[in-house]
Amino acid sequence: NISKEISFVTSATMAEIITLEVKAITAGSAVSGGNITDDGGSAVQSRGLVWSTSEYPTIFDAAKVECGSGEGTFSGTITGLKPNTSYYVRAYATTSVGTAYGDDIRFTTLVDMPTVGDVVVSSKKSTSAKISASLLSDGGETPNQVGFYYSTSDKVNPDSSQKIISSLSGKR
Repeated sequence: NISKEISFVTSATMAEIITLEVKAITAGSAVSGGNITDDGGSAVQSRGLVWSTSEYPTIFDAAKVECGSGEGTFSGTITGLKPNTSYYVRAYATTSVGTAYGDDIRFTTLVDMPTVGDVVVSSKKSTSAKISASLLSDGGETPNQVGFYYSTSDKVNPDSSQKIISSLSGKR
């Protein structure tokens, strides 16, 4: 029996990463994260989250938040989202071999309260007035009813005040 010692070097492979559940979803933000279970033999230089309204976002074509470096679990807050909109998020890990991605997770932001601009009262008469306001943001969903509450006192109580229902006009 002849034995000979042989030495060899293995090549690094892509990191293995899992995208974590999306939590704390609001109208404009959400929290997710990742778990890098194997760096593939090469140090993780950067890690984080990428998101888009399209499936399979990448670090090259989507919004991202960086969450440090190294193996293990991390989390990040996704911000700047639009209300009532579906997004796709996935975790990423970049090594000298390349960028690996976790599974694509779809989530939908919540509907927000509409935002109304200043109320303008004009053409005041003893028994009438013209009232207008701008709808600055619909909160992600077209309102099914718009209007004004009014009262003869200085405090308007929606439960006991009068109301005027109107239709939306102009740009939405």
